[in-house]
Amino acid sequence: MVERFVRDEEVDSSSLSAPTILFRSDMKLNASGVNAVISPFLWVLVSAFCYFISAGTFETLQGSLYYAMALAFTAISSVVLADRAPGPMNERGLLRKDACGKDKMLVAAYLILDSAVVPAIAGLDYRNLHDTSLGISHLCLGIALYLISFSVGFWAMAANPFYERLSRIQDDRKQYVVLKGPYAVVRHPGYLSMALKSLALPLITGSRIALMVSLAPCVICIIRAFNEDRMLSEGLEGYAQYSEKVRYKLLPWVV
Repeated sequence: MVERFVRDEEVDSSSLSAPTILFRSDMKLNASGVNAVISPFLWVLVSAFCYFISAGTFETLQGSLYYAMALAFTAISSVVLADRAPGPMNERGLLRKDACGKDKMLVAAYLILDSAVVPAIAGLDYRNLHDTSLGISHLCLGIALYLISFSVGFWAMAANPFYERLSRIQDDRKQYVVLKGPYAVVRHPGYLSMALKSLALPLITGSRIALMVSLAPCVICIIRAFNEDRMLSEGLEGYAQYSEKVRYKLLPWVV
């Protein structure tokens, strides 16, 4: 099977308001692609286990709401991308030996904090308080942040065939600078999506302590964005010019 990635200049630039999958494929998912589909579900289940075990009950409205959303939107993303972009999903599921070693450690720290520590603290907060310590406004903000996080993350994966789990220069795949979708607004929308998701659970479940701890995975996302930006500036042709055109790494007019 032959897969062809479509460069930005081949794509109609009339609209940036909806996900644009910039590649076409007649490939099928292989073992690594299945891994890329399944692993997000596993991390949601790990997070749910840590939260509900710490809470001491499965009868928590806010926790149930968050994890129902997480499973539903993870399913939507995985099914659509597996159907429309099996080739990139196959690449995304590979464990790359040439990935940055520092980035591997940061990813491990992020996953532990986001999928175990923060949910466990939120669950313990519920067990001790038997109620939310934050109000309805924070619940609504958490839901909004989660929806924004999903939209931005899905849009980034749909627009960028080189979206991978770990930072590296993808010489083996003839990587080029992607200019479409959210990459026309910020240079690292994937990290923005991850940071927003980390804040959503504490806000929805109403845990002040978990909200404070969730700043740690947000900081990791910022560090990864700056590290990857430096790596791409030094190693990817055209990225320096792109960074002059799209000035902000994560948030417009902020950073």
